[in-house]
Amino acid sequence: MFLLIVGVVMTTCAELNYPLQTGILKVTLDGDHDYNQVKKLFRVAERYNPKRSFLFVSTVLGKHFPSRVSEMDIVFDTLCQKLPDDISNFAIVGMAETAIGLGAGVYQKCVQRFGSGIYGTSTRFPVSSFIRNFLEPHSHATNQSLCLPSDSSIYDCLKNIDDLILVDDELTTGTTMSNLANTLLSQTSIQPKRIFVLSITDWSQSQLTLNLLKPTSVEFLSILKGKYTWIGNGNTFRLPMFTESTVSPKERMASVKSPRYWVECPSTFSEWPRSVSDFIKNTKKGESVLIVGTGEFMAKPLRVAQAIEEIGGKAYFSSTTRSPAIPNENLEYFEGYGVHSHIVFPDLYQGQGMNYLYNYDIHKWNRILLYTDAQKGNISTDFIERLKPDVIVSDFDLVSSD
Repeated sequence: MFLLIVGVVMTTCAELNYPLQTGILKVTLDGDHDYNQVKKLFRVAERYNPKRSFLFVSTVLGKHFPSRVSEMDIVFDTLCQKLPDDISNFAIVGMAETAIGLGAGVYQKCVQRFGSGIYGTSTRFPVSSFIRNFLEPHSHATNQSLCLPSDSSIYDCLKNIDDLILVDDELTTGTTMSNLANTLLSQTSIQPKRIFVLSITDWSQSQLTLNLLKPTSVEFLSILKGKYTWIGNGNTFRLPMFTESTVSPKERMASVKSPRYWVECPSTFSEWPRSVSDFIKNTKKGESVLIVGTGEFMAKPLRVAQAIEEIGGKAYFSSTTRSPAIPNENLEYFEGYGVHSHIVFPDLYQGQGMNYLYNYDIHKWNRILLYTDAQKGNISTDFIERLKPDVIVSDFDLVSSD
């Protein structure tokens, strides 16, 4: 691995150059932006991925970066407010893995603004028999699935939607969104009148299109727009081995209501074991609390963090991921580098490959809650020793108490 001490080069507030170890990433934003505000939405890091060796690290997703819940809430509301006033009979889909929490937050805001709707997510852990597969071409793990609702009432809602809202953190070509939309449109009974694609950043230069199976109105809405240019220098990283597991995660994942199988009310996110409620009640005003979810299990841990914020705590949310980013412990590597530390541990759900928790030590926490839908016995001792959670809760506790 190459060691290069560099700095972000800023020519204007709208133009940023990131000299990385494998090349230079040039980002040009549409319009004038304050750099400090841009850093509140994303930073840049390197990753083990031969298709694209850099990574936009969102600071408001609760994925690669511990995110203050109050700042996440602003993003949820901003995206929701970009939708027209006449949204009705809507379904929202959040993209796994990174945008599941983002989609859940937007869903909460949309229910408040527009009334009832349903929420589902894509998944890399399809344990339902009602699945449709599609590809996310640029990802380190390209195979994605969408579970169709097994609940007949939710399926009826999906068949009668007027508006389909797709949520992802970043848009570049629109290929993944096309694949996701067509996964739903391939069902002859599903025909939305309009499709809206929401994202934090849009790098397409207004060139996005969805190649749909059925003619449908499409609109792309984002917080930041611009373009990026990648100039590689020929350097490469030694890539870790990564293979998709064929092991079913069914026995390792709590069988409770989840947006993986669609939900019809945000209150589902508050159905948690009693120990979670106790953790919330014990929060002191002004206390700094970190809530950690695992993998695709983000909606419920996010709701816990929101509940702590609502009673006066300073809540941060983060979650583990399969995404293999490259940390640099030198905090002066360059201003705006997005990954400074990580914990590496075995996958919780399929027992194959590694998972990561990034930037876990950038703040001092008064208390930490690790909340998962995996079995506690699948959590590695090393991960627990390094994270040092005060409480560990699994949704298997909820299942066993039924």
